[in-house]
Amino acid sequence: IYSIIRELAARGTAIIVVSSDFNEIRGLADKILFIKEGEQTFIIENNNMDQERYLNYCYGRVKL
Repeated sequence: IYSIIRELAARGTAIIVVSSDFNEIRGLADKILFIKEGEQTFIIENNNMDQERYLNYCYGRVKL
């Protein structure tokens, strides 16, 4: 499935992946949208994302 997603994305197709798995998101996403309690909290580029930063966004521990 991952190779199909990458192939479609390389062709310019928009792909939405719903996952809480850091490694899966890190390997597939260009941008990450965080949603908490039904509300968009953050949308960020995936470059240089590490697991600690990811978890801070997941749990809303990031101040703007």
